[in-house]
Amino acid sequence: CNAVEAAVPEPWCGTITNVATKTYASITECCSKQLSWIDSARCNATSLGGTIVGSAEWYVADYSTGKCVQDCDAVGTPVTCLQPGGLAESSTELFADAEACCESRLSYLNVGLCNATSNGATYTGSEEWIVDYENTRCVQDCDTTTATCVLPGGIIEDSSTKTYADAAACCAAKLSYLDTDLCESNSNPASNGTAKYFADIENGLCKLDQETATCPTGYTCSRATVGSGKLYDTETACCTASLPYIDSDLCVARTTGVPSEKWFLNDIADGGCVQDCNATAAAVPEPWCGTITDIGTKMYDTASACCSKQLSWIDSATCEEVSTTGAAAEYVPTEKWYYSIDNKCVQDCDTVGTPSAACVSPGGVADGNDETLFDTAALCCAKKFSFMDGDLCEARSVGNYTNLYYMDYTTEGDKCTKDCDPASADPACGGSPGDLSVKLFADATSCCSEKLGWADQAQCVAESNGVAYNGTESYYIDWSVTKCAKDCEGAAPCGGLADKWMTTYASAADCCAVLKWVDPNECLIA
Repeated sequence: CNAVEAAVPEPWCGTITNVATKTYASITECCSKQLSWIDSARCNATSLGGTIVGSAEWYVADYSTGKCVQDCDAVGTPVTCLQPGGLAESSTELFADAEACCESRLSYLNVGLCNATSNGATYTGSEEWIVDYENTRCVQDCDTTTATCVLPGGIIEDSSTKTYADAAACCAAKLSYLDTDLCESNSNPASNGTAKYFADIENGLCKLDQETATCPTGYTCSRATVGSGKLYDTETACCTASLPYIDSDLCVARTTGVPSEKWFLNDIADGGCVQDCNATAAAVPEPWCGTITDIGTKMYDTASACCSKQLSWIDSATCEEVSTTGAAAEYVPTEKWYYSIDNKCVQDCDTVGTPSAACVSPGGVADGNDETLFDTAALCCAKKFSFMDGDLCEARSVGNYTNLYYMDYTTEGDKCTKDCDPASADPACGGSPGDLSVKLFADATSCCSEKLGWADQAQCVAESNGVAYNGTESYYIDWSVTKCAKDCEGAAPCGGLADKWMTTYASAADCCAVLKWVDPNECLIA
């Protein structure tokens, strides 16, 4: 158009200089086609030469302020302009409201904080829950305690902090390694504890997660921490799972302060068991009540069971009587067998006076001795002297000999010794072996065979039986004179006992036949 010819000059008139210029029927169409990135209202107003009042839409004028402002110069122009930030550049992206602007352009900030700040309001937080790792709990997105903000954790300024609808959800998501009830209790300032149990390994009991001021009588209370481990609903569950090396009844008793009424061994010298009970609380003091000091103590339901397991060498009736009355009747020896330091078994009977016929090896009354009693000497020997031949141990225990053979390396000659009384008429008797671990044999033949295999067996057996050995009556060649001699001691033709390595012959003729070059009449030693 021609602005100079108009009655009122039109400021939007212009001259086309490029014949290729595209023209449009309206300003709106031109703005839409050629300047689509500019706000349409702003483009229309500018094209018509009008005054721009802004769209009152939202944009970020200064990122350092952490908020959005409106595209307008003054409050009320237009009417919806409440937070003027000046007219936005034509290329600036505008948003319908502050929240949309915050979410798009200031997404690294807490949207609620950004929206409130942009609208000129004071932000008090979302009151949702966030994790507080330092104190192993969850706190709220708020900074002032109110009816709904029960545990203020401060205002969240960034958008990276995850919030949750309640403490339970926050605990489950962020502190899953912590007992859920403990986390929720830590997150509740009004909580007095979870009323659950956790292990106190050092003291051998389970503590109650509760304030000490409200702790039930007999219990040990303490607030659980992240290091307390798993929490349990009952004392028994805590003792069984977290303190399995302590008797469950003992652990529960220590936890509750209530004696278990179970039985245990306090001192071997007592000769009985005692009960985990409170003597001072009884109408009549119970002398068998005792205090447990060792958390490794094993507990039993009855005194009888305790005696059987812990004091099995004491007569069961006597042990039970001592346990339940605090005293016992005079001990009656059992005549059973028990270990003696003299490397033998002896009997539970008095060494004073004349013993009964059944007491063949009095060892003294075993009452109070820390030893197991056996029905027979054989059983005692098998259990207590397994290194010794059973026959030898039994013989020693009754003061007898075994009449068996053994190798005595302290004697001269290649022979075995018989375990029998040296004062007897038997010439083979050499007394009991000095080495109690020595092997015994039923006869001289087996002893010589196994222990003196290199020796002449006939000679060994004879000498082991106390019989003088005079050879085999066979013949051998005496090469020193190249003649045959008889295997015997004495006058010719005996030539002395043959050595084991020598070849022997059944007769003189057989022997002389080997010496073919010697005159048969001069073959034998004369």
